[in-house]
Amino acid sequence: MRSLIDVFYYLPAYICRRKFLPLVRKKDFPLTEKYVYLSTASIGLTPQPVIEYLKEYIGSLLSGGTVFLDEKEEENTFENLRKTASDLFNCSPYEVAVFSSVTESLASIAWALPKGGEIISTSIEFPSVVYLWLRIAPDKKWTVRLVDPDPSLLIEEDAVMEAVNEKTRAIVISHVEFLTGQRFDLKKLASRVHVTGGILIIDGIQAAGHIPVDVKAFGADVYISGSYKWLLGPMGSAVTYIRKDLVDDLNPGIVGWRSMQDIWNLELKIPLKYAPGARRFEYGTSAYEAKVGMWKSIEYLDIR
Repeated sequence: MRSLIDVFYYLPAYICRRKFLPLVRKKDFPLTEKYVYLSTASIGLTPQPVIEYLKEYIGSLLSGGTVFLDEKEEENTFENLRKTASDLFNCSPYEVAVFSSVTESLASIAWALPKGGEIISTSIEFPSVVYLWLRIAPDKKWTVRLVDPDPSLLIEEDAVMEAVNEKTRAIVISHVEFLTGQRFDLKKLASRVHVTGGILIIDGIQAAGHIPVDVKAFGADVYISGSYKWLLGPMGSAVTYIRKDLVDDLNPGIVGWRSMQDIWNLELKIPLKYAPGARRFEYGTSAYEAKVGMWKSIEYLDIR
């Protein structure tokens, strides 16, 4: 049996769905020469090959401007990440949108949902998962219901399910809770909320890259993960699965030139002609290097 330190050194390899990855090496994480690093739930360590790639990319971008990042290159900047994220989530690239953070993604999706009804979450969720719903609730005429934990700080799934009724617009919950590490049975929650026509929105930042993610098997309608924890990427990037049957009916809460069907037709178009699929939720210029870094980190983990 491996020692705890050995297991930690090779921890990224255990993330894989079906196999051990011998290419994940201790030397790719120099900090582990000095520390037993157990803080990936806060900030993950980015492997050296990804860092080196990013150095080259940023150098080319900052020194080359539009000679390096021409229209074709910029239009396709997210495509590699979209493809690797679809492999990570077990969905179609059509269903993947690229954002800068989990909070940004949640906000755009929240504003896209219809008025009225109830939003269900828990009173021990990570604050950003709940705050935006509380902020938007008066404008959307929503009621936000927060399920309390038991004395051990665990959330009874039955309590969440009992809170669902015909008014429920969405359950918004983490796949793995940041405070306790509790892992929810998403399929169970999805089955309940779908009965009343609601949707299941999942913050997966404490899960993706650490445990297998299969949004189709979960029955998730929205699944979001940032890059900088278990996916070992840089800060400033997030990927979001939005179920195909849902996404084409939504008007994104945040829109811009990248949201449009033809992003380089810069004449104002009324009514707006959104891009097909989840790409309509991508709105403008951002830290492209973070998105490229997230692509390379997922590629490094080889999660398929």
